[in-house]
Amino acid sequence: MDSDEKYPFLTKTRLLYVLSGISASALVPYLALWLSHDGLSSPQIGVVFALSTGVGILAQPIWGMLMDHFPSSHYPLFLVMAVPGILAMGFNAQGFLKLIGMAIIFNVFMVSRSSLADAYTIAAVSKAKIHYGAIRLFGSLGSAAGAFFGALYIAHVTIKSLWIPFMLLSILASLLVIKLPTTPPTRSTGSFWMALREAVTNPRFLIFLVAGFLVQQTLSAYDGFFSLAFHDIGGAFRDTGWALALGSLSNVPAMLWASRLLHRHPPGKVMLLSAGTYVVRWTLMALFPIPWVYVVIQLLHGLSFGLFWISSVSYVAQHFPPPLRATGQSLYSMVTIGMATISGNLLSGIALERGGPVLLYTAAAVSSAGGLVVLLTLNRKPVH
Repeated sequence: MDSDEKYPFLTKTRLLYVLSGISASALVPYLALWLSHDGLSSPQIGVVFALSTGVGILAQPIWGMLMDHFPSSHYPLFLVMAVPGILAMGFNAQGFLKLIGMAIIFNVFMVSRSSLADAYTIAAVSKAKIHYGAIRLFGSLGSAAGAFFGALYIAHVTIKSLWIPFMLLSILASLLVIKLPTTPPTRSTGSFWMALREAVTNPRFLIFLVAGFLVQQTLSAYDGFFSLAFHDIGGAFRDTGWALALGSLSNVPAMLWASRLLHRHPPGKVMLLSAGTYVVRWTLMALFPIPWVYVVIQLLHGLSFGLFWISSVSYVAQHFPPPLRATGQSLYSMVTIGMATISGNLLSGIALERGGPVLLYTAAAVSSAGGLVVLLTLNRKPVH
């Protein structure tokens, strides 16, 4: 590729997404099974996920400001790659409170992985004139490999040692970060509070946050509780890996298509398509709790999550000046990923306990339908 010859760091950035995706997907989708193996109930697992994510959210603005204010902006990225790998063995701790504490420390770093990688990538690839989605899709390739590998590891080794491959892959990713070039300094006289003020004084951005919250909280039914729900309907470990891998692979064409869509349509309209796909996806899973159906339905993950992620990142970038974009992305993640994950984990844990996978995915369908309605309101007028 001409761009790769002119900008050799693009290859390293793609590899970073691959390694990060493999490591995260080899562990995170199976944490609920791990904690269940330790004797925690679904609501308790939801509390562990929700509390730890909440503290991770509070840390996100700090990470965002570090990325915005320091020229050597890949050092925060190094920390969020390396530290979770070192801490993951702590999930073998015994006791509900100990696991909450472990998960909190873990997520102070882990929750910000995606937003910091995205902020770095957007800044780094802008001069190469390559769309962010063309780089981000390599994270989905890594996620597919990691999800399948994680399932095989659990089936043939033990879930209690799943931290070992996660640690090794995370350390490799952090070492690669050291080799990345620093992004150009974009020191700002602003702060998180400036970014927050810009957000709250823009009614359309607030509507966008509400829509993102309602749609993205349903991801907990996939990221956090799919492995448990799939096990409840009789799914095997290997098939869990296939389902998660298919979901991640479906992101690749979706993210490539997203770059074309965003050249022709504003991000708000692209999010309409993805939110509608979320509704269809969760509705089918609620109506047909059958293992092979669950596997096939994950092919909709790209049109739902993939499109929504790329278009929402583009939407945020449109609403913040360059010196505040990393902070803006952190603010977006804090609300529509972090806060949404807290509520989603709590609701998903209770729904799975009381009504099994049917109630879990019915609740997800209702929430995503609410987000779709809010997005329809947002799209009544052109995006400014």
